[in-house]
Amino acid sequence: MAKRKKSNPSTNLSTTKTFFGGLSKDTDPSFIKDGMWNHARNAVNNTEEGDIGTLSNEESNALCGIIGSDITTVSIEVVIVGAISLYSGKWVVYSAIYKNNGQVLTSEIGLFEEEFCKYRPIVRDKCLDFDKFHLVSGASREKEDCTWQVYWADGKNPDRYLNIGDPKMWPSDDYIWAGGLDGSNTINKYINGSEELLWPGVAWEEDCEIVDDCNICSDLNYLDCDKIRLASLVKTPCIKVKKSDQPGVLRNGSYAFAIAYTINDQVVTNYFSTSVIQPIFNESDEKGAIELELDLDTENFDQFLLVCAKYLSETPSLKDVGYYSTRTTKITLDQIDESLRGNSELIVFAQNPVYETSKQMTGVGKYLLKIGPIGKFDFNYQPLANLIRTKWVSVEYNEKYYINGGNKTGYLRDEIYSFFIRWVYDTGDKSASYHIPGRASRDYNGINEEDPYTDSNTLPGEAKLYETINTGIQTSGQEPGTIDDDGGVIVAKGDMGYWESSEVYPDNNADRYNATSQCFTKISNTPENRHKYDLCGKNIRHHKFPDNKINPHFRTDAQGNSYIRLMGVEFENIILPKDNKGNDIPGIVGYEILRGSREANKSIVAKGMVNNFRDYKLQGGTALDNVTALYANYPFNCIRPPQNTDDDSDQDYAYNDPYIISKTPDEGGIFANDRHVNQNLPQDLISFHSPDTSFYNPFLSMTELKVYGHLEGTAEQRFIEPNGHPEFKILDNSVVLIAAVGGLMNAILQAVGEIHINYPGGTFTNNRFQILPGGGQGAGIIPVPGAELAGGTPASEKLARSSAAIAAGTLTTAQATYFDGGGALFEAFPILGAIPGGMGLQTIFNISRTASNAGPGTQIDNAEYNKEITPEAMLPTPIGIAAGAQLFLFNMLDGAETTTNLLKQVAPFRQYALEQISHGEYTSFENPVDESVWPSRFVMMDGIYVFDSIQSFPEFQNVFNDSIRYRINNKNRPKLVTIRTEAGNGQNIGPRFIYPGADVTLTPGTASVDQSLMTLGNAIDENKPDVNFSNTGKLVGFTNPIASNYAGLKFNVRGQYGQLDSIAQVIATPCEQRVDFNSLTEMDYGSNSDCPVDLVHNIINTTDVFFGGDTYINRFTEKNIMPFFKNWLYNQVNGTAYNYYLVPGVPYPRFWVNSNPWAFNELLDVGNIIDAITGNSYGSGLLPNSYFELDGDNSVLGILGGALGITPKDKYFYLSNNGVRDFFVESSVLVDFRDRGPLEKDEFYSKYKFTDLEALFNMKPEIITAGNSYIYDYSYSVSKFTFTAYTSKGVIQVDTYDPNVADICLTSLPNRINYSLPQQEEETTDGWLTFLNFNRVVFRDNVNFVKKYSKTGMFITFENSSPLIYQGVDQRENYIGVKATIGDGGLFSATPVSLTASDDKYEYGSAQDRLGVVSTPVGMFFMSQQQGRIFTVQQGGLKEISAVNMRWWFNKFLPYKLIEDFPNFPHVDNPVAGIGCSAGYNSTDTILYFSKKDYELKAEYRGLVTYDKEDVFIYSPANSPNTKMRIKLGDKMFFRDASWTISYDPKNQKWISFHDWHPNLYLSGRDKHYTTQLGGIWEHNAGCNDYCNFYDKQFPFEIGLPMSTQQNVTTIRSFEYILECYRKDNLYCVDQFHVLDYNFDEAIIYNSEQVSGYLNLNIFPKNNIALAQEKIEVSFLTVRIILQQVL
Repeated sequence: MAKRKKSNPSTNLSTTKTFFGGLSKDTDPSFIKDGMWNHARNAVNNTEEGDIGTLSNEESNALCGIIGSDITTVSIEVVIVGAISLYSGKWVVYSAIYKNNGQVLTSEIGLFEEEFCKYRPIVRDKCLDFDKFHLVSGASREKEDCTWQVYWADGKNPDRYLNIGDPKMWPSDDYIWAGGLDGSNTINKYINGSEELLWPGVAWEEDCEIVDDCNICSDLNYLDCDKIRLASLVKTPCIKVKKSDQPGVLRNGSYAFAIAYTINDQVVTNYFSTSVIQPIFNESDEKGAIELELDLDTENFDQFLLVCAKYLSETPSLKDVGYYSTRTTKITLDQIDESLRGNSELIVFAQNPVYETSKQMTGVGKYLLKIGPIGKFDFNYQPLANLIRTKWVSVEYNEKYYINGGNKTGYLRDEIYSFFIRWVYDTGDKSASYHIPGRASRDYNGINEEDPYTDSNTLPGEAKLYETINTGIQTSGQEPGTIDDDGGVIVAKGDMGYWESSEVYPDNNADRYNATSQCFTKISNTPENRHKYDLCGKNIRHHKFPDNKINPHFRTDAQGNSYIRLMGVEFENIILPKDNKGNDIPGIVGYEILRGSREANKSIVAKGMVNNFRDYKLQGGTALDNVTALYANYPFNCIRPPQNTDDDSDQDYAYNDPYIISKTPDEGGIFANDRHVNQNLPQDLISFHSPDTSFYNPFLSMTELKVYGHLEGTAEQRFIEPNGHPEFKILDNSVVLIAAVGGLMNAILQAVGEIHINYPGGTFTNNRFQILPGGGQGAGIIPVPGAELAGGTPASEKLARSSAAIAAGTLTTAQATYFDGGGALFEAFPILGAIPGGMGLQTIFNISRTASNAGPGTQIDNAEYNKEITPEAMLPTPIGIAAGAQLFLFNMLDGAETTTNLLKQVAPFRQYALEQISHGEYTSFENPVDESVWPSRFVMMDGIYVFDSIQSFPEFQNVFNDSIRYRINNKNRPKLVTIRTEAGNGQNIGPRFIYPGADVTLTPGTASVDQSLMTLGNAIDENKPDVNFSNTGKLVGFTNPIASNYAGLKFNVRGQYGQLDSIAQVIATPCEQRVDFNSLTEMDYGSNSDCPVDLVHNIINTTDVFFGGDTYINRFTEKNIMPFFKNWLYNQVNGTAYNYYLVPGVPYPRFWVNSNPWAFNELLDVGNIIDAITGNSYGSGLLPNSYFELDGDNSVLGILGGALGITPKDKYFYLSNNGVRDFFVESSVLVDFRDRGPLEKDEFYSKYKFTDLEALFNMKPEIITAGNSYIYDYSYSVSKFTFTAYTSKGVIQVDTYDPNVADICLTSLPNRINYSLPQQEEETTDGWLTFLNFNRVVFRDNVNFVKKYSKTGMFITFENSSPLIYQGVDQRENYIGVKATIGDGGLFSATPVSLTASDDKYEYGSAQDRLGVVSTPVGMFFMSQQQGRIFTVQQGGLKEISAVNMRWWFNKFLPYKLIEDFPNFPHVDNPVAGIGCSAGYNSTDTILYFSKKDYELKAEYRGLVTYDKEDVFIYSPANSPNTKMRIKLGDKMFFRDASWTISYDPKNQKWISFHDWHPNLYLSGRDKHYTTQLGGIWEHNAGCNDYCNFYDKQFPFEIGLPMSTQQNVTTIRSFEYILECYRKDNLYCVDQFHVLDYNFDEAIIYNSEQVSGYLNLNIFPKNNIALAQEKIEVSFLTVRIILQQVL
């Protein structure tokens, strides 16, 4: 080594040089400072002995480990593409092994150990797919089980990890690598004699079998590359959910399930799409259980986490059910404990993109970082989605489908739905969603669907055919064998109707929206194809399902079995995705169909039944001009009862309600033949009955009522005696005659009879009656309450009232009975006047009055009185003749009254009240009649909810500009939705009345289809079997046909769903649908497609039938209650007086009763006579029949039969007429799971649960007037299932998406860092396998590399920006809940610190080469290739170490030269196969090395060489441009090697020397310094007594020593230097000693004008005296200088 240099004393200038100043290329040699040198090659500034201040030649490097040395069957080239440090000088090394022809042969991962300078293979497998153009970077960590695991990325293959076992278990030196290539029996085996060993911990392929229910596996000798992916390959799971037949304790509600695959309890995949939602309902709750059938990935995973999404009582929750083996095929859940760990919606339903590949990977503290993740190609599928065809499918199920646990939800007929498709990758993540457009318009009955069109159904604002007519059609019927998996039968299929939105597709992106714009669609650019398949700038098209006319929503067979028809959907012609060139998109394994949520996007709000109203005239003070009083039809919707068809000539009464009658004089009276109401049914006002307007009360702002057809069925009707209603005694008109006869007889007897009066004396106690004081009506003798007469007859029944008037103590007439404690004392008979000749009855009754006045219990003393009066004594005198006549009349009336009362006493109590109860089941759907005659679409003008009250409907003007007001009487009746309609032409009409056949107007003599409105008499008249007025006959049931229109309330939403990106997408497929690649149809177009590649379409011809809609089909039942009176008697004693006539519910009930007794003297009431003549009535009157109007047998025989009795028999009035509507309806409400309340009034009819009509229509007021109970938990409805209904599960591509740049800008994310969960010590879960969606940071510039900085910080370099430092990272330990599953960005939450104050435009400190960044014990250093600078990071910022005497040299030679000629050369930052910068550190000597691998095209070939691919260029000579010569990068004929390595001493902050070793990679170890080259690992400074031999090639040691003369003119006469040379002991390479005969062998002396040329330096010949006299020997080419002195 040269220790010092000094000049000869005889020279003009004498200087002495030292070696502390460092290498300087910037300073002019004339001004270079002492201690500097301007050139050094392969020099070092210290030795193992120290020797600081000297320059020495560098020791050689030595090959430490060679890869692939066992491969002898083929000539190979090994390229090490990466290495990751483990610990204590141990490295995992990654290698690509090539054949000599450049083809990849295999790949290898091995272990390099510095301590032993030894390399051993771990695994060799072609599936690793390493290559030299994609370098490996990564990190390692020790796991909790003492095994080591490495994680890496290469920018080409999926990011991977590999467990390499516990070091204590690594093969010992006794085991020898058996070698071999892929497929050989020996590959990957270590052999020790007969023992074979595979490297422990490695994920080898396994051979597994089930033994005694246990999975037993053994390792095979080749790597399972799928198992070592960070983004695991996934077979998408499928969960089939069904209600268990066995009971459990699950609560009522809806349940859905999702799974994520796990490794050691750590979730490593997204949660896959949730299962179908399974509702559970039991009336007593907490009795449910669910069964899951699982189809899982057993190849790639052993474990999964099951999560349950619950929606109970409209409260959502998510629970982690538990971890299960992927070999589990069935799980039964009969309970889900509330104490289970909760989960988050943001977790389970988030679709995190899976970045399989990263440009780089590194570890920082507890985190693993993916730098520059590479996403999947955002392919342009929309042109192919335009080709998908959509079909509706009608699938039939038993009506108990949902009761039995069914979970499919269909689509609403006549509704518009949007559909999307997205593709599923083999990593479980999913593509963007692509809109499946509705079909293009076409001819419908000879008219194009978009052509102008009007008919009777056209509504205002509509101009095109498709707006008026649903153009969906049926193309096929029931197909044999088309049975769905849960019992459904496909009964029909067809094409959707045409529909377009007022919104349009973007008009500036034809490449995205037009199928004819892309070669890979194979759609030629013709007008027809542009119309069908091009969308750019056109109106958005969605899918309109057919209406019920095309396919009814239910049917009932001949045996009475009912079936619902769910509307499903299937898709045809689904072509697998292509890239822009027509290549298949790799990794596609499945797809999903999504639909747009109809929440806030409904054109149909509700479907249901339509009923009509009947009118009546307001009376008295309530009568108003132009006011039509209405009540809702009942019990169903009879328009013209059959009994009204007899009088064909009088159509005014055709619609008359048989229970209602007129009261006004002009319509009735004693002389009138008919008192029917001239009744009408307004057609523009209807009631609407639907679950969607009953369980929920939407705002009635709809714009259309559309009638789809009508429902027909049968009502089972019967009359019952109302429970709790008292019986009455009612006298018939026949009583008048009997009473008159009795009165006459009494008068005669009183006139001619003998009176014997025997009044015994004595004392008695008055305890039976008392006299009412006062005179006039109501005064008299009445029984004491509770007193009992002889024979046990209650006194109240014997003496109901006294007809005598007792005034001033004078008895005018009386009827009374007096009793003592043991029986009767006497009876008093009616007489005329006083009794002559003795004490009269006046005296007797005075006594009685005294007793009575004394009150009950009073002691009375009476004298005995006896008197006998003969008839002769009572003969009248002339003066008494007149008085006798008066008495005769009085006695006659009194006798008639007495007779009447006696008849009442003997008359039986009868139940005159009846109640009709009915159940109307609608069993068929009938299409509308000729719609050209009567429309089926109407403008909905207004709508209100009518409650238990009398409500006025909003006033409106009819077509004649008359002001119309409706007033609806709905007292004591259920809530109604009331709607007013108009036809499209403005007519005040609504749905047509339902007549037989095609009639749309009333035909004389014809009843409506619905004939349910009839009294008992009507039923008898209609010859209903066994029905009659007898006690038994009146209770016989009968049937009638019923019919009502079925309609929908609609909005005319022109822009339904809005723009595509605003649609919330709901998953419609039950599982991710796996592509069956064996069943695809292949269409090979070859090169006939204008695509760069031969085009092949892989087509899914037809999908399964999918449901996933939002509509159920169920029976909906509701009570229709029609009480005829405002109030009625309930639980009162028989005979309770009540006048029903005075409390009409609707004016006026035809049949009624006044139970107050009729008195004979009513005949003498002049007012009664007048009322009888005029027809006025108040429920009483002249005759007994004035006290009732009953329905009975009005035939001659019936009248005669009735005349034989004294009370009406087999005649009745009606308290109410009630029916249950029972019909199938499409609804968002799962009506089968309608709940019952705790009270009797909450009960509702259910075919399979509750059918007791008598209990349902119990006349108990609080029950019958309660209306319908609508109790429903919307947790059962999929449209309300919180987890899926309100947030979009799919996302379409952004509006600015450009398919031409998608693979460039949208795939690679070089400005992003994704980071893992933190790996906590001792945790069994591997946090480095999980990269959550929000655990990322995006910078504005491309990230170059990330290095650990300080204790917890990060140092980040950028391609075109200044570096940043994050002072601390997220060290929180608590990673649970949302943070642990979607991330929170906490690692980068702190504000970064910039290391420079310069403006961004300078890009100061930018770095382009990740390998040019090195973090060492002496600081952070990095190379800025583009700026020609090298920096170190100091506390205050950046320091440019290249500025120390080397600025201009680095500025010129650090930037790539190759890029100047080939700016698009891709393999930069790759010193292995391309060009790149790298840095290393020699920890022993504390020396940094910076290297650049680069080439420069020679000037003479510029313009003649072009880049081809990889490292291949094409040379075309100027004189033969068609000649294409393939040349390799670095070919010395065409390229100049512009590579270099330079060393830097951070101790004194000086540059040292250039070096002739240009490594591929640095392995800067703990103690030593390694590089890779030529397929091996080379240890530097390893050559004992061997210098400047690098990679088995010898290089010189050079020193350039400038002699600074500044401005002096000098002459150098001689140059003297001191050189010390040493050798070491060859055995141990220590104990260095001087070697005197070693020296430089060449020198050059030059200045700015002169050069000596090469001077050969020769050692002084010790034994040649003659030669020793010569100092210089000049030859033709060289000058040989003889060294004179050896020290």
